[in-house]
Formats: sequence, C-alpha cells, structure tokens
Amino acid sequence: MASAVEGNSDINRFGLSEVYPRSSIPANVDIVFVHGLNGDPHRTWTSERTKVFWPAQLLPPLLEEEKARVLVYGYDSEVTSFTDGVSKDKIHNHAELLVAALAANRRLRRATERPIIFVAHSLGGLVVKRALIYSSDIRGPKTEHLRSIFVSTYGVLFLGTPHKGSDVALWGTRLEWICNAVMPKKIVDSQPQLIEALKTNNETLQNIDRQFIQLMSKYHIYFFHEAKPTDVKGTFRYIVEEDSASPNVQDVERAGIQADHSHMCKFDSDSSPGFDLVAEGIQRYAEEAPATIKTRWIQERKASDAQKQAAVEEIIPGIGSLSGPAKDTPDSSSSGFPTPGNSQEHLPLSASTTILRNAQRATSAPDALEPSSKLAEPYFIVPPGFRPNTFFVGMENELKELDRRVFDRRRRADGTACVLVHGQPGAGKSHLARQYVNKNRKKFDGGIFWINAKLKEELYQSYWNIAQKVVLRDSPHLRLTPDGSQRPFEDVVKTWFEARQDWLIVFDGITVDKEEDAIELQSFIPDSQNSSIIYVSRASNLGSKQRLLRPFLIKVHPLNEVDARRLLFKELNIKKPSEAEEKSAKELVRKMGGLPLAIHAISHRLANTHEPLSKYDMKSYSADPKLGGTYKAIMDDLEHLGHQGAWNTISVICFYGPHLPVEMIRLGIRALRHSGIELNSRDGEKPDLDITFAILMRNALIERNEPDEGSSMSSSRDSLIDPEPIDMLKMHSVVQNFCCDYLNSAHVLPRWLGYAVDVFCESYRQADVRIKAKPQTGRVSDYREYLVHGKRLLDHSRNYESKKQNLEAVRSKLSPILATINAEIRAREPGSSQESVCGQVFQMSIFDKSSSASDSVASGHEARGDAYEHPIQLSKDHRPQPTGSVATLFA
Repeated sequence: MASAVEGNSDINRFGLSEVYPRSSIPANVDIVFVHGLNGDPHRTWTSERTKVFWPAQLLPPLLEEEKARVLVYGYDSEVTSFTDGVSKDKIHNHAELLVAALAANRRLRRATERPIIFVAHSLGGLVVKRALIYSSDIRGPKTEHLRSIFVSTYGVLFLGTPHKGSDVALWGTRLEWICNAVMPKKIVDSQPQLIEALKTNNETLQNIDRQFIQLMSKYHIYFFHEAKPTDVKGTFRYIVEEDSASPNVQDVERAGIQADHSHMCKFDSDSSPGFDLVAEGIQRYAEEAPATIKTRWIQERKASDAQKQAAVEEIIPGIGSLSGPAKDTPDSSSSGFPTPGNSQEHLPLSASTTILRNAQRATSAPDALEPSSKLAEPYFIVPPGFRPNTFFVGMENELKELDRRVFDRRRRADGTACVLVHGQPGAGKSHLARQYVNKNRKKFDGGIFWINAKLKEELYQSYWNIAQKVVLRDSPHLRLTPDGSQRPFEDVVKTWFEARQDWLIVFDGITVDKEEDAIELQSFIPDSQNSSIIYVSRASNLGSKQRLLRPFLIKVHPLNEVDARRLLFKELNIKKPSEAEEKSAKELVRKMGGLPLAIHAISHRLANTHEPLSKYDMKSYSADPKLGGTYKAIMDDLEHLGHQGAWNTISVICFYGPHLPVEMIRLGIRALRHSGIELNSRDGEKPDLDITFAILMRNALIERNEPDEGSSMSSSRDSLIDPEPIDMLKMHSVVQNFCCDYLNSAHVLPRWLGYAVDVFCESYRQADVRIKAKPQTGRVSDYREYLVHGKRLLDHSRNYESKKQNLEAVRSKLSPILATINAEIRAREPGSSQESVCGQVFQMSIFDKSSSASDSVASGHEARGDAYEHPIQLSKDHRPQPTGSVATLFA
C-alpha cells in the first residue's frame, strides 16, 4: 500500500487520493490536481504560513451546486524522474500510471463518463499533457477503457507550466531555474549532474508540447503565469516567463497570479491573490462540463460502434442486424454497461468488442462461413523488388524459434503474437525474416504484409500501398467516419487488420529513439487474435514497449565459423575448397566477425578483382575490418580501377532512402550536366547508367531488382500476391552510413549532398510534368515515394551540419519542393479511393519502366548519353568546379 504524505495520513504519497467529499455522495465532475517537480500531493497545494490545503478546505464550498469530487495525484517527482526521458521514458511512465489509475478509480465507481478537470502546477502540466496524448492514441479493444480519460476531459488549468519552447537552449535554462526554485539548495549544489541531465532532455519535453497542440482545440485551457520573480542564488528572475507560461493562443484564457513560481499554487485563504481567478475557472468548467462531455460520449460511441459494426459485417455478413442502430442518448448509468431496455437497441463499447471477438472466433472455426470473394491465394503485399534470399546459411535455431513464437498459442488467443528480431548491423536480421516469410507463405490465410519501416515516410508509404491495393477495394466504407469525413488511411488499414485474423506483418527496420516515436508507431500496430507481427530492429530495448504489444526477443548472432565459411564458399561458388582455401576462409571469416553482410561484401570484392581466396592478403584491412574496412577497400577499388561513374553514383545515392526507384535517378540525372559529374559508365561507345549499377552490384554496394519484360503488364502491377514490377535499387543502411561518413571525413560531404539534392529536385520536376501530361501515369504513392527521399535528404542536411559545415543552402532548395509534394499529396489523396484504377484504365506508376519507355522526357538519349559524351575527370579529392547547382555553393 502506498505510504501516506507526511502531515496528512489520508493522502497517499503515490497514486490518487480523494480529498472531497469524504462520503458516497454522487458527483457530477472530477477535479484532479497534479503537482510538479519535487512536489507531492499535499505539500504542493498547502500554504506554508496558514497550513491551508486549499483543494479540500477552500475549493469544495464553491462547488456544492456542481457536485464535484476532488482528487490529488502523487508520483515520484524527484528530478531523476524528469531526466533520461529518451531511454527510460520517465515522464511517459508517470502519464501512463496517471491514466491507468484514474480510469480504474472511475470505472470502479461507475463513473467512466464523468467529466474531468485537471489542475497542474509547473512540470506536472507536462505529465497531464502526456497523459492526454497517450489516452487519445488508444484504439485497441482491450485498452479502450483507457481512452475514456481523453474523451471525458473538459479542461485543464496550467499553473506555471512551460509551454512555449522553440529555443532549445532557453528550454534547458528554464528547466534549471525550475530546479533551483523548487529544490533544496543543498541538493542543487551537491547533485549538479541531475540538473544537467534535465537540461539536456529538453527536446523530449518540447515534443510533448508539439503533440499537445493537436489536442488543444478539444479542451478548455486556462494558462496562469507567475507575476512575482523568485530569488535564485541572489538574483531575482521569473522561473517561467509570461510568454512561456501564458502564450497568446486563440480562444485560450490567460492570467497572472501575484506570487512566485513555488507559491502561485498555494493560497493562505480565499482572499489570497489569484485564488478567485483559479477557483472561478474551476467552478465555471465544472458547471459547463457535464453537457459537453455527455455529447462527446454520444459521438464517441457512434464512431466506435460504426467502426466495429463494419468490422463485424465484413467477417459475418448480416450480423449487424443483431445490434441495431445506436441511439443518440447515453446509458442511464455512466459506466458504459448495458441497462435493462437497451440491450438490443444500443450496444456499448465493451459489448461491441465482444461481438467482434466472437465473430472473429466464429470465422476461425472449421465450419465458418467463407466470404465469396476469398482469394485463391493469400495476400502477399511486399515492396517492389522484394525477392527471396539468394543464399541462406545457418540460423536454423533462430528460424525454428521464430516460427514457434509467431504461433505462440497463448499469445495469439489473447491478441497479436509479436516477436522482435534484433542484433548488430550486418548480422542478418532482415535476411532471417525474409527467409521465414518466403518459407511460410501458406501458413497465413490472412496474408503476409512486409512494411519497410527504417524511415517514418517509408512506413506511411507502405500503409498507403496496403490501403490502395487491398483495404479500399475490399472495404471501401471504412474510408469514411459516421459523419462522412475522411479517416486517416493508416487508421483505416489498422481497423481492417483488427477485423481479420491469421495475418503476418513484418515491420523491417523500426527505430524508436524517443517516446514520441513509439506513440506514433502505435497507430500502425493492429491487435487481433490469431495473428502475428515480426519487428526487425537493431534495438533490443523495444521488447519492453507496451505500445508494441511487448514482443518476445530473438537475438540474431553472427554466424559461427563453420556456417560463415559455408556462406563464403557459396558466395564464391567454391564447391570443393582446397586445404589452402579452407585455411584462408577460416582466417577471413574471423576477421569479418562472422557477419553475413561483411562476408557478402568481401566475396564480391574477391570475385570482382579475380583474386584467389587462397592468396588473399589479410593485412590489407584497417582496424575495423568487419564492415568499415571492407567498404573502404571497395571504394578504393572503384577509384583505382577507373570506375569513376560508379564512385560518383554511390556518392550521390547514399543520401537517399534505402529503397530507390531507378527511374527517379534517370529523371534527375540531367541536373549534373553542367557540374562535370559523370554517373554513367562506358562499355563500348555510349555511356550507360545500367553499366554503373552493374559495377556497384558486383562490388556489393547495392542490389537491384530489375523486373523482366514479361512482368510489365497491368495484371502483374496490380497483383495481390506478387511484388510490383518496379526497377528498384536497395542499399543496406550500413553501406549508406559508411558512404556518408566516408564523404564527411574527406570534407566533401556538402558538395556531394548538394549533387544529390540537385538530382532529386530535377527528378521531381520532370516527374511532375510527365504525370500531369499523361493522366494514366502517376499515383499518390509516387509523390509519397519522392517524399521519402526528400525528407531523407533534409535529415542529412541537419545531421551533418556543424559550425564549420553550413548546409542551409541544401534546405533552402529542398524546402519548397517538399512543400509542393505535400500539397500534391493532400490534394490527391481524398479522391484516390483506388488509385490503381483510373476509370477503366490501369494507372501506372511514374517509376514503371513501360511508363517511361515511350516518354521523351529524360529517357533515351536525353538521360543516358548525349549530355555525357565528354565526362570531366575528377581530381584526387573529388572536387570538380560545378556551376549552377546547390553543390556550387560548397566549392
């Protein structure tokens, strides 16, 4: 049991404590007080002079007509609880606990739909913000009771909470001042590292503010700022300035309290400065809230029931008639449980969920009704260019364990069984997942869906493709909300998955650097019985994420020596190795650390240089031979062997996303015409980009999945069981990161990033002209593809910027293009319920080979030859003197 607060045995130090009323009198509204840094649920709100605890002694007499219940919430508010937010999720943990505790407290009292008003001091306001963000994101049937906090909240009164924080450095200083104001001097002086940790975590705190802005319009907000400065080490200053605590926001109330930061939440009596302002705000909100929240719950139930009813209809046609239409009045009790007389007329959220789950179980029975439109083969929705592994050696134990965990009966009976495949870069994580998917296609009647998730934009792109290819054809009604407005497509796809079973989703390359990433990712994670998810990531700490449904961890280790040698011999096509080859292979795979990616790269280098394995010089490696040394040797080979076009090309495309349409580069290649940068390579008279790609493939820097001519037909493009035939390049993130760092260490990154941006901008312009000239060419997904790579380029311009390396010119050129792309997406998405079909004409991708075969814009001689007949050789430091491009600015 939680310990009581010193001086008040009725208030627990941690969790919720009801301080008024002290009886079972029914209430109409809940007032919840949340303290800030170094506070507690009693001391924060108690006058130091008169010992008046105003939430229980001054406020209740003013709320008799409103019948309010007053609660205080306590949590571990030491400074360590606000530090290390990225790695330990402390603020988010506080928010989750607040939501869970409040939801449980209210549900036990049959008060789930009772309005809530929060009163928060200082950084406690961040906890409240994060709690509402967390609650608003909840959609799953098993956790929907937690969403009640988001729906029931009417207003928030923020006392001295820092809101406006666009200046990162100012945020850090402001947080330090808060520490000095609310913490004992001896702690501040003796533990400066804690203060510094809080300062450096300011970006996480800022993100809470950005996300909450999206929710503000739903609530009544009252900002209060301190009107007296605080004595901080002999200097008087405002801890949270007025423009931060009470920013000018439309339709938001703001006022000052004649007290310093620590005392603005303590009132000696009802005549103390500021009390009337705060108490009147609470009273007014308490009076207005019931009617508003009652209406909001009607709307919430309508939207939820409509979504669940649609899901049930898809599984068992006709079952919707069992529940009947929802009425416009809430239940007679506020609990959300059915009452006599409404069991058939209106089913609450929990009942709708039960029907949905029972329907799902029914469809999994042997004699279940089968939809007439069932596919001959299960869905197999994978990215363009997706193909089986050429070689797969070792990892048999991991493969068996993966299958066992994916079909864990206990986990699948409750919902989605999730597995996290993790390991170091180059260990073969995606390789393992790809092998499993291709080997077990027939096990998943609901289909297999492979999601590229290394970049946020790729994740959205993958879900958009699923929406277009499958969901909006199968269930077009899911696109609209009950009021007729468009639902976000990721929400549509998630709902579609949750109405089905026996599917497998693979999220390849997910990263969760901040809690905000996990919050955003949660909106893509469906939870459905008898279904499975495989996450592929370098990070093992994702296993503890409740938002990811707590996956089981499988670590992919480097290959043992025997399997590593087997892989090397397969790559080199050595069927019967000699004793000398066995010896060299043993030493080489040890130097490679057993990493499949490194073995793949070195085998290509051996084949490309025609150097016998038995005579390979092991001393030619740097101190990091596993990956860095391998790729440095390969880059040096390109230069020494005269493959300048290949060297240039990898130096440009390494800045793009990991999956790159070939046509995107072809369309933009003319941008380098005046820069003297040759991407094409020669094999005879005319230079050709295909020759360049072949060289890069031979050196294991890229993979290319070029569809054969026979696959270029609309039926293949529109297939639900085969990859779309788009000519794609694939670059491993290890290769991309190495090349970017390689250019940066040579002090030429700004120039090559500039070339990459020039190619991108020209490519988009040419593609846009082509799309608008040929209605049957171009899709929203094409614009999204450009968005993936444009945002990637923009990220590089920020990540590699330094005092000595200003990349503002890159952003200046990219920003208007990205704005145009986003505008095109917004304009086209609402009308793209099935973008694959334009009338009765199949709508081709701009990156489809046949869409460009007859197009003269940047194809044929224009893109491949005429402008590059006389290439300019680069100097040793790869610094040509370009003109007319972003790269010019970095000369």
